[in-house]
Amino acid sequence: MNEFGEPMSIKTKRRITLVVFLILAVIFSVVLYNIATDYHEKENEKSDELALLDSELHTDIGNQESDPEKDKELAEKMKNYNFYQKLKERLDVNILFLGNESAAGTKASNWPIILKDELLYTYRSNVKGATYAISGTDTFFGYHMMNVGDYLMNSLKRRLVYDLVVISYGKGEDPETFEFFYDGLVRSVKHQNPKCELICIIEASSDGKNENGEKIREICEYYGGICLDMNEYFAQKRANLKTALKNGNVPTDEGNKLYFSLIDSVIADNYNSERIIPEITEPRIESSEKFENYRFVDIADMKKVSDTVYEITVSESIASLFFYNSYSGDRINVYLNGKKIITQNNKQSNNSVRQIDVILISSELEGTNKIRIETRNETNMSNILGVALSGK
Repeated sequence: MNEFGEPMSIKTKRRITLVVFLILAVIFSVVLYNIATDYHEKENEKSDELALLDSELHTDIGNQESDPEKDKELAEKMKNYNFYQKLKERLDVNILFLGNESAAGTKASNWPIILKDELLYTYRSNVKGATYAISGTDTFFGYHMMNVGDYLMNSLKRRLVYDLVVISYGKGEDPETFEFFYDGLVRSVKHQNPKCELICIIEASSDGKNENGEKIREICEYYGGICLDMNEYFAQKRANLKTALKNGNVPTDEGNKLYFSLIDSVIADNYNSERIIPEITEPRIESSEKFENYRFVDIADMKKVSDTVYEITVSESIASLFFYNSYSGDRINVYLNGKKIITQNNKQSNNSVRQIDVILISSELEGTNKIRIETRNETNMSNILGVALSGK
């Protein structure tokens, strides 16, 4: 009924009901908001307390003094243990793969990658290192990447000391210079770390009985390494070279499986037998000493004569020029003591990936010498990385 005692209409009743409902909804929302706000404030307080506690815990842990004895023991193991001893102790191992037949395959099929994963899975050792397996390179390139690869390719500004080096070079290289550079590469491996395990591969795409194959065997044996003839292993496994090697050169997925299978089994056998790696320090040939005392001089550290000319005075035996082959390349001239000895074109097509390259300036330097590098434009000078030097 209304204020005059008359019955309310249905329309009026609906309006009143709607108003009451809205008022109750507002009150309910305010209550829920207050409850939720209080809950979130308490949760935030709890979260802040936990965060503070966690922070204090980590601060306490971070402020805890390390155990000098354990630190010293670990440092001694990292310094004095060989590859297999480090695997036994589940320590980090540094591995380097060099050579043409290490480069093929996808990430899922490439045998060096599979081997790294296997070492982590089986031996619980974290693998650090690199694969400098660029098709078409040779042992001279491998020697340089062994010594300066991390600096140039990854900007680490340091060199790793490797526990295992796997070398796969030899096919198609000039026999007259192969022994000199291959011996220099292997000598560099053992000179850097006498305890380093060395695996020398005679490639499946090459003739293991030719002159280079025999030199690989001789050099590897002298420095106490392990020589694996993939020709023999492929024959043993009755592998079809047409399907195991792409274009008769680099391994296919099938070939990668064979490479992995052999090297993995060799590592497992030596691990189980606790192989003692020979620590050969004496050079096999006198010229091997030219590969000692390696140092790399960045172009920025050389004397700038002009925007397109840089110079450096050296006293080492071997000098090499590092540069990029690039679409912005042009002509590079190298002078030794005022005489032009190299004219190199580092220009490549626009759709090609920029690649690092190295060219020998001289391996017979004596006394003090001045090396001068010239380009025809400043843009190309930015492709010059620097000069690598070694020897006394």
